[in-house]
Amino acid sequence: MNGQNEDVLIGREDYLFLKNGGQHQFDYLTGRQSPSKKSIENFASNLRFRHEYCKNIGVDFRHVVFPSKPLIKINYLPLEFANVKSLFRSCYSDFFHDVINGPIVFYPLQNLIDLENKHSTFYKSDTHMTARACHEISCILLESIGVIPDELKEHEFVYKEFLGDLGNMSNSERYSYEEFYVEVRDLYSVENRNFIKGNTNNVSIFHNYNNGVNKRLLVFGDSFIKDCLSFMAPYFKDILYVRSSCFQPEIIAMYRPDVIFSGNAERYLSDVESDNNAGNFLLSLYGCNIFSPSNQYREAFSAQMSYAFIPACYNSWVSKICRLNILDLDDVILQNHITEQVGEGGNGYIITGHDPQLVFNDLSFRPRDYLLSLKLTSDVSSTFQVFYTDRGDVSEVFSEKNSIKYEISIGINNILILLDSKYLGSMLRIDPLMCCGVILITDLSLTVV
Repeated sequence: MNGQNEDVLIGREDYLFLKNGGQHQFDYLTGRQSPSKKSIENFASNLRFRHEYCKNIGVDFRHVVFPSKPLIKINYLPLEFANVKSLFRSCYSDFFHDVINGPIVFYPLQNLIDLENKHSTFYKSDTHMTARACHEISCILLESIGVIPDELKEHEFVYKEFLGDLGNMSNSERYSYEEFYVEVRDLYSVENRNFIKGNTNNVSIFHNYNNGVNKRLLVFGDSFIKDCLSFMAPYFKDILYVRSSCFQPEIIAMYRPDVIFSGNAERYLSDVESDNNAGNFLLSLYGCNIFSPSNQYREAFSAQMSYAFIPACYNSWVSKICRLNILDLDDVILQNHITEQVGEGGNGYIITGHDPQLVFNDLSFRPRDYLLSLKLTSDVSSTFQVFYTDRGDVSEVFSEKNSIKYEISIGINNILILLDSKYLGSMLRIDPLMCCGVILITDLSLTVV
């Protein structure tokens, strides 16, 4: 390790654990602190209210508490922390048996312990669960509402070097070789994550092209339940994920789901807020001058929020994306050594250094090959390079190995680059030159082959 971080605990075999952070989870897992009586009452009250609310409107509801990594990876903890105990079981489960016996609330601690005997359930340098663990919990939720999920297929997994959030927090340079799930189903997905700071107000939207699937799922929670969505998406026509610890009745009314799942990581039980104190999520970014999401996201979110009261808007969006063979490349972010100048018949750019970048976020790639096509007029000879992110890499970073180069000459260059969509993530980056110059880009498109 390079340096120390008080928020990260280094365990055996270099396993990393979130030690402090905002929730100080080890204080609660070791019994040094206990949640307030108010937090316990809020949690029980929230779950009872959600259950009754959904029952009254004819919607299935389930909640899952995601067990903490130290409880599953207890054998990798330093000896002084080996006395950790479940915060949920010690402080919460006795206060609302009537809800748990539904069964409405799931705490799959034993499921993950059993799975740990076969596959790792948490990444070595990250707070989050592995794909195998996410699938396990997804199956528990799906089966509870009568859905029998497909078995995992080994070809849908890839191994990659990975450095997680805890590794970055502790300035570690020790990558581990981890297993990741590769989504190969024909789904449309878009989110606003790349247009917000942090993960507050994160929204993700999935649409299933399979006409045989009709139910709609609404999900409230943190990143743990969000990581399960890829395994749930094949069984719903639409999924709307909203990062919120509270229930949002206004979203329920407009989205009109058939099923609602909510969830939270166990460490958030240290301090639970009442649903009665929830703000209006839909208005939380209203008027925010730093929030400018992509056209794809705006259209998708508008359609999903129109489902109940303006169905024509939703139906028009569905019709559009079902026949969408050309991805929208209008939403571009200019980074580093590049500035835009107005040009006739295309986009003109002045390149002021060796690393100009045009970045495209939230590209809803389907499992198809894509053809990147453009005409680039340049006043210098150089190298054009396109970078794509790998959907098997949760960090979705650009790297040389996931890039394609094309030699540029002075004058007009007609560029055609075939992209294998099997592992395409959601981002694309074009570095038009590797030196100073002036260029014009026309006829830019990304088309299904």
